[in-house]
Amino acid sequence: GKPKGVVCEHAALCQYVDAKLQSHGIDDGAHVLLVSAATWDPSVGDAFSTLACGATLVTAPRARLVQDLPAVLREGAVSHVCSTPALWGILPASASWNCFPALRVVALGGERLPSSLIKQWQPPERECAGEPKRRLLNTYGVTEATVYQTVGECRPGDRPGMVGRPLPGVVCAVAAPPGEAGEIWISGSLLAR
Repeated sequence: GKPKGVVCEHAALCQYVDAKLQSHGIDDGAHVLLVSAATWDPSVGDAFSTLACGATLVTAPRARLVQDLPAVLREGAVSHVCSTPALWGILPASASWNCFPALRVVALGGERLPSSLIKQWQPPERECAGEPKRRLLNTYGVTEATVYQTVGECRPGDRPGMVGRPLPGVVCAVAAPPGEAGEIWISGSLLAR
């Protein structure tokens, strides 16, 4: 297809970074894995949010992410990752939070989140004393805005396709008759020019 690009304001990026730091719980002790290619907007969100709070940005060659993601996660002591469900889905079916002790937040977006991944990566209901809370997030966004615009924590019993709540400065509405499927309309300060 034909590439498309949009121009986002610097202020929107700053606002997005603040929202991501809050919603993902990224702090100066975090190790954030840069999964996205530099040509895809989540890379901007991951890099700037990590650097803005003094956290560690973990990088790996693209081929290594696909061929040996478990080793990359362990070697980098990765605590936060934002990935597509397709990439995260290459982890073995036996993979769980227990396999990656440093991992605290898995944020999946860019495509529909399959219920099989939600089931596999549902955090334990009760955390052990002293262990950080683990969270599975679903993110949703469109190219015509700054990175993504909604985030939601996946919980047992959630309806399929839940995209979460708008980030600060974002307004979302569903354009459809009540009870029917429709389009999500997005407005607010994170929109591109």
